[in-house]
Amino acid sequence: MKKILQILLLTALMAPLSAAFGQLYYTTAGHIRFFSSAPLEDIEAHNRSVSSFIDLKSGKVVAKVPIRKFDFPNDLMEEHFNERFLHSDRYPNAEFRGKLVNRADIDPQASTPQKAVIEGQLTIHGVTKPYRIQGTLQREGDGYRARARFKVRLADHHIEIPAIVSQKIAEEVDVFVDFHYKPFKKKK
Repeated sequence: MKKILQILLLTALMAPLSAAFGQLYYTTAGHIRFFSSAPLEDIEAHNRSVSSFIDLKSGKVVAKVPIRKFDFPNDLMEEHFNERFLHSDRYPNAEFRGKLVNRADIDPQASTPQKAVIEGQLTIHGVTKPYRIQGTLQREGDGYRARARFKVRLADHHIEIPAIVSQKIAEEVDVFVDFHYKPFKKKK
């Protein structure tokens, strides 16, 4: 039921693209990993519940990341992440809305990774900032695989790190994206 609700929500976000269903792809199991390397501790977390749509005709991309779905090596890290840093009760999702700016350079049939550049707005912790993200897009079967790596400065999204743990949490984290998109088929 939860997956159906995610698809419905993302479909509503992508409503202006309804004329281009032939080139609309989605995932509800996108993978995002972040890594924080600080002097006293490295922190890594995975989220395999990311929902996203990409419209290859218009280049529009949206993604929704449920914050509580990040999985950490231990429960205490996860609790601190949700309650002290990301305040996931108040900001349950991160969202990205953007556009594939070099879509004219991408061969939609190529099975090798092609450079993809996306510009858009990333909202984390209730704060929206512009991002330019470089990655790759490649054909896989009847869908596509998108990969990217970029950095997020915590202060840019008003995520405060108390001095007492400043040696354990980096000011900037590496974010890795790996999405397997499949064709979106409009229900009749």
